[in-house]
Amino acid sequence: MKIQFPGEFSFGAATSGPQTEGASDKKTDSIWDYWYRTQPDAFHNKVGNDPACNTYYEYLEDVELMKACKLNSFRTSIQWSRIFNDPIKLSINEEGVSFYRNYFRAIREANIDLYVNLFHFDLPFVLEEEYGGWLSDRVIDLYVEFAKVCFQLFDEYVDKWITFNEPIAFSRSAYFYNDIYPCHKSTQAYVTANNNILRAHNLAVSIYKKYYDKEIGIVLDLLPPIISSEEDHYAGLVYDVFINKIFLDPCIKLEYNKDYLEILKKHEIDIQQISEFYPIDFVGINYYQPVYVRKQCDYREREFFPWYYFETYIPEGVRINEYRGWAIEPRVVYNIAKTIQKEYGNIKWYLSENGMGVENEETFLKDGIIQDDYRTDFIKEHLYYLAKAVSEGSNCFGYHLWTFIDCFSWKNSFKNRYGLVSLNLQTREKNLKKNAVFYRDLAVNKFFIGLVMNSGRGRGAMLNSNYLAIDIGGSCIKWGILDREGTIFEKGELAVDGIDFADFYKEISELTFKSGCKKIGISSPGTIDRKNKTISGTVSVPCIKEGDWVKRLERELGVSCSIENDANCATLAEMWIGNARGYRNFLNIVIGTGIGSTFVVNNQIFRGANLYGSELGYLIRNIDGKFYYESEFTSTKALVDRISPIVPVKNGQEVFQYLDNPLVDEEYKNFINDLAILFYNAVHMYDPEIVLVGGAISTNKKFIEDLKNRYEEIRKEVGMSSIKLNLNTCRFYNDSNLIGAVYHFISEFEVY
Repeated sequence: MKIQFPGEFSFGAATSGPQTEGASDKKTDSIWDYWYRTQPDAFHNKVGNDPACNTYYEYLEDVELMKACKLNSFRTSIQWSRIFNDPIKLSINEEGVSFYRNYFRAIREANIDLYVNLFHFDLPFVLEEEYGGWLSDRVIDLYVEFAKVCFQLFDEYVDKWITFNEPIAFSRSAYFYNDIYPCHKSTQAYVTANNNILRAHNLAVSIYKKYYDKEIGIVLDLLPPIISSEEDHYAGLVYDVFINKIFLDPCIKLEYNKDYLEILKKHEIDIQQISEFYPIDFVGINYYQPVYVRKQCDYREREFFPWYYFETYIPEGVRINEYRGWAIEPRVVYNIAKTIQKEYGNIKWYLSENGMGVENEETFLKDGIIQDDYRTDFIKEHLYYLAKAVSEGSNCFGYHLWTFIDCFSWKNSFKNRYGLVSLNLQTREKNLKKNAVFYRDLAVNKFFIGLVMNSGRGRGAMLNSNYLAIDIGGSCIKWGILDREGTIFEKGELAVDGIDFADFYKEISELTFKSGCKKIGISSPGTIDRKNKTISGTVSVPCIKEGDWVKRLERELGVSCSIENDANCATLAEMWIGNARGYRNFLNIVIGTGIGSTFVVNNQIFRGANLYGSELGYLIRNIDGKFYYESEFTSTKALVDRISPIVPVKNGQEVFQYLDNPLVDEEYKNFINDLAILFYNAVHMYDPEIVLVGGAISTNKKFIEDLKNRYEEIRKEVGMSSIKLNLNTCRFYNDSNLIGAVYHFISEFEVY
């Protein structure tokens, strides 16, 4: 499966100054410099931000590694505390200016587009100490002066300017969760700091647009809320406006969110509203995880905090990154893209951070390279949904992986690693990881092949909450990896012709294990006992009727399985996302080796008292005292058997090449007549809203027209004008059983 991006799409990586440069030659502290020096125990393993990745001295080596990764673009930030010796008196640190000029020039000379951010959590400590940080109007003024200096000194090197990175993450961590200095818990402080950052952003944008002509925007982190019931709707709304829309709406819609203002008023939280917002040219969206939100049931704070209305949780069965405790939901990328497209004017945007942090990555070192296939799988899944959105008109121009190199990550220090490049803290060596090879090819070619098909459980399976669908056929087992929307990421076939049970079970169990999936939907011929998960009746692979191999698979591999008849699976696919969607009563007939058929009554498959309901292929005919099954006359196999003695045909499609032969044409018309009679009897008996016809032969337009025409002739001949045929082809052909098997699993085990 080829996932394609436009040729101009920019693949890059992001990092920041305070997380990579180190503190050398700085004349004033950031809050991180001060905090680590005074409280080293607050940081993982007591490791601080100096020398970090030593980029201050090794920037040329870092740029060479960027070139090796073939990055199209790169984002970093300018440290406020490196540019100024004194950020209040605005005295310039010439060594800092020289470093950034040389660094930025090297990046541009490497033909890498440079995105520069002005604030990445690194407030100069003196501004916190003297003025109270972002709670002060004075800091707004000083930020604007800092921005002016940066624009003047570095604009010639910069392709895109960014005013702030994740302002909500900064204020949330500083004023709610004690993860960023000054660790002052207060909703009023949270609201004031955010609004002052918004004011600073707005002023910087207005100044840049007045004097310069490149693009300027902001990078926001989104934590989309997911709710499971209508009673949690308001909880989700409050979370959304306090965490996401607090910046999204003013920066893009140029107005405050009304629900946000109403909640502030209700709880007597003050805000100095901005009278005019200046439009940005683009927005960056950082996405790592969604948040599951429900109504608050146990509020214990004395004062008001937003979680008065909501609580967050992780539901059972949700896939997580076990190192961060974060839910992994790649399809939320698509939802974000569509929200921007529909609600925010389809503004230019890019996925500015996305990545997977893993602890103790050195344990995956082999031949000197970190074998991070799990990261490649993570990226592929998210990019699949991003590509889907771009193909549907989303104005997304790029994707940046967090991060270029394993870097200092605030209080977590170097605990979780994200980089394309590994950093050994003992030897200080920097090396490309395995994922960098995939990402290099992606940046060059703008596409990748295949999606998640992990080589085992472990870390790969941790990423994989998708479904494995297995379709057992007469000559092969088809398999596919699908998501909850019925999208097929990857598929293949295994030969089973003449196989015995031992080999069959080995193939099935190995396939299941390698997929990394825990949810298995099986499509099988025969009569299916869904409760006991067994197969009986006439099947093309006799060995599949032996024992309780489905339950054995569950026991041995720790998976959950559902099993359903193959014709029923084809019908479920059409009912779920196919051409029967919206119909409550319909008939699905699949013409192939046999005749597979399913009646759906009030959105339920009709199975009958003994599980043989709907089986039109097993209707019988008595000809000259001998009984025959209906499928011996109306299947594609029956058509080929009629024609092959006349001309050499191997399948139904080849028949249409020989219709100018009178003998072939006669047999073909006899086949159409038999099939039209079958359809007439089925419609007369059942009176469905629609009849779907599937199988490879149904893709031939002449076949469909001939079937419709003969049906009409029969209807007129017998004088039953009311028995009309509303005929359509199936949406899915070879993949229908895979899709239906997944829908059956969801229907059996999950609430859809």
